[in-house]
Amino acid sequence: MASKPLTVLFLIDSFRMGGAERITVALLPHLDRQRVKPLVATITTRRESPLGGQLGDVPKFDIEASRLLDPAALRRLIRLIQTQQVDLIHAQLQDATLFAVATRPFVRKPIVITRHLIGDDAYNWRRRWRSRLEGEAVKRGVDKIISVSNAARDHYAQSLGIPLSRFETIYNGIDLARFAPQGDKRDLRQRLGLPQDRFIILMVGVMRPGKGQEVAIAAVKDLPDDALLLLVGDGKAPYPDQLKAQAQGLEQRVQFLGQRLDIPDLLNAADLFILPSDSEALPTVLIEAGAAGLPVVATHVGGVPEVIQDGATGILIPPQNPGALSQAIYQLHQSPERCQQMGKAAFEYVNSLFGLPQQAENTTRLYEQLTGIVS
Repeated sequence: MASKPLTVLFLIDSFRMGGAERITVALLPHLDRQRVKPLVATITTRRESPLGGQLGDVPKFDIEASRLLDPAALRRLIRLIQTQQVDLIHAQLQDATLFAVATRPFVRKPIVITRHLIGDDAYNWRRRWRSRLEGEAVKRGVDKIISVSNAARDHYAQSLGIPLSRFETIYNGIDLARFAPQGDKRDLRQRLGLPQDRFIILMVGVMRPGKGQEVAIAAVKDLPDDALLLLVGDGKAPYPDQLKAQAQGLEQRVQFLGQRLDIPDLLNAADLFILPSDSEALPTVLIEAGAAGLPVVATHVGGVPEVIQDGATGILIPPQNPGALSQAIYQLHQSPERCQQMGKAAFEYVNSLFGLPQQAENTTRLYEQLTGIVS
């Protein structure tokens, strides 16, 4: 038996307001400190969001890379691993994975990565190049790959030719109580400045091609006048501006809320959640919606069917199909009783599978297996 917990360095690109970043921040408090001592290091502090200030007692370091595989930043990372006596590196996202593998010749520590995406977010040539570079690094220098869904595992194993034995599927968890239905919806809407007499459709996500905001806007045009689409999130130009141009003339039907920290309140104030993405590994926002007791309309892609039970907790539709999205929303708009039944079923299903304690325990067991350190 070890006399001290194993020290795990969580290496992440930055703490912008993204899904991987939110998942990491949520997981850390649930790790048993008698078994795991977590540290966090960011590759860059550019585009830092308030998430970076929500780490509690977890020490945070910045290696301040000015470019990909910056030699000075790599030296700082190696020195950090040595001085903090790190036992294992857990990398999240592309740049962090590349930096983690680059330390391998200098500090022989087990490396775990988590794959949060299907399709590698490769929507431009620079992303595609980095994805290929990361893929080679993963094949050569990563000990275990955590996939957030079986669909993500199968996709990544096939695309890179990596045996399934190097994967471990661990579902993301969330703080379920934080999103649980709360009080009277009318009071909540009044506090948020939202109309009482509208059917509110909520979509939360980074604004980038492939996430489906343009599909959502197109679908709203065919819905009854009381339907109101709230789009939460931001992104890099020019895509957000293109979306706003698409929504011209629909100001009473579509609202852009930007980046928000009150997602639990917005979920509890909404009638329906939608996610018409082109690809997803295991969308945290769908777990959050289920925890809030919201029915969902989402695309049948990637790991979405592992979160949404079609016809029971939501409706699954084909991607890039505004007509199918509009029709599914209309069905639920016309049937408040079905909406309520689906929301209740979603709440029960999510609470049975996607808790943070379960994710923390499964992750800790993996660390212990790889290091042989058990406290």
